[in-house]
Amino acid sequence: MNLRYYLAASVASLSLATAIATPVMAQETTSAVRGTVEGNGAPVAGATVVVTHEPSGTVSRTVTDANGGFSANGLRVGGPFTVAVDAPGFESTQVTELFLQAGQPFRLPIMLQSTDDIVVTASALGGALETSTGPITALGRAEIEGVASINRDVRDLARRDPFATIDLTNSRTIEIAGNNGRLNRFSVDGIQFGDDFGLNNGGLPTARGPVPFDAIEQFSVKVAPFDISEGNFQGGAINVILRSGTNRYRGNAFYTYTSDALTGDTVRGQTLNLNFDSKQYGAHLSGPIIRDRLFLSLTYERTDESNPFDSGPQGQGFAQPIPGLSQAQVDAVSAVASSRYRYDTLGVIRSDAETDEKFVARLDWNVNDDHRASLTYIRNVGTRANQRNTSTSPISPSLGLFSTGYELSEEFNSGAFQLNSQWSDAFSTEFRVSYRDNNRGQVAYGARNAGQITVCLDPVSTVTATTSCSNAVPRVIFGPDQFRHSNALNTENLGVELTARLEAGNHSFKMLAAYADLSVDNLFVPNSLGTYYFDSTADFAAGRANQ
Repeated sequence: MNLRYYLAASVASLSLATAIATPVMAQETTSAVRGTVEGNGAPVAGATVVVTHEPSGTVSRTVTDANGGFSANGLRVGGPFTVAVDAPGFESTQVTELFLQAGQPFRLPIMLQSTDDIVVTASALGGALETSTGPITALGRAEIEGVASINRDVRDLARRDPFATIDLTNSRTIEIAGNNGRLNRFSVDGIQFGDDFGLNNGGLPTARGPVPFDAIEQFSVKVAPFDISEGNFQGGAINVILRSGTNRYRGNAFYTYTSDALTGDTVRGQTLNLNFDSKQYGAHLSGPIIRDRLFLSLTYERTDESNPFDSGPQGQGFAQPIPGLSQAQVDAVSAVASSRYRYDTLGVIRSDAETDEKFVARLDWNVNDDHRASLTYIRNVGTRANQRNTSTSPISPSLGLFSTGYELSEEFNSGAFQLNSQWSDAFSTEFRVSYRDNNRGQVAYGARNAGQITVCLDPVSTVTATTSCSNAVPRVIFGPDQFRHSNALNTENLGVELTARLEAGNHSFKMLAAYADLSVDNLFVPNSLGTYYFDSTADFAAGRANQ
């Protein structure tokens, strides 16, 4: 299936707080400084305004218009920034310690004087404010480092927003303003990172999210933005801006570990066999390749984890026992499967393992004072063990052996190129091309030379040609689960976006054109290897399938 959707063009004319908006699929990845320059109570035209990102030396230059207004767009996020203003007949003025958010222009009124040079901080400047297009919670690098998260999951950042809640009963999905997590939009450096097919309840393309904590420069949750760059969601917009390199080399690493060896092994005299371990580690490195010009940022993170799980049908550890089922019965079924059908059931469930590996690279290039480019690559590979067909119901108990479980694999690769250009004091553009490829597989642990097989542990059939066990009689199930016989999914996204901004006196025009192509390849054929039911152990040994 191939879906090519929306070639959209949108234009907004802003005066005070008015806006015309058409929803599209973009995301703001840059910041802006706008303001006025006055001296002796009158607007100052022709003043030179230089906005400098101090950590990287990135510079943006502009000149005030006839009304003393200026606008510097396409800036990095974060900071600190310094805004320097020079005009004939006035002493130079500097505003320092300015920190910027993506898509939130900072309004900066500057008063020039005919005295000594003036240096003030942005927080001390009267009338300075950050404008917003709706309710927003934004976390900078310092706030992100202060968030407590055992799993280092981006969901723990989103929950800082008062409109956001985490549904622990539904894959830790992020619900914003009461909406289903699948209705959110999740973007990283302008790339749409949502789950296009909708299989992940959490709304993210992978179980733990594709971005490491240490790779995030800025994280925001928007509930009802009215900017034309914000669209394609009903719950909330979750936006991530990746860290860029600066003129200073920076690096950090971490390692965490826990296992059953660090816990108790008895409860009220009962021995527990938890059998689990968890380790998580990663590192971040960033710095200049060419000072003031070319920067690189690299982040890596990996998780290997197994959950406490019972290693037998009687429910040691945290698992519940299967009523009426013994290890001897399980061994007997496995022996017949091996001797008569040449099939290895793989025995009882062993562990519920999970792996997750993330890698993020970003290259930033200050081409000159008017043009800045960036290149981003993100890779996330993860696997999760899933067990099937086990029930502790006293009416219809069942045990799914290890061969009926499956491994859910997720492989995510994406890349983006962005060019920010300042063509004149009044006109600027942002051009972005992005591509991502997402593969999702569901591979059964059992050999594919048989389908799903269910054996009722009644000694002999109780009813002719029945297809279900007697009440309270357990069943043993093995072989590839019926829904994993033929199951694979691939989605590919291509996006091209062009945003143009024009400052015209008291009006600011923003024009956006976007094109997106979504290709979906989905294979799902249940029961293609066959499903079999044996009404008793005698029928199973004799090869008489009832279904």
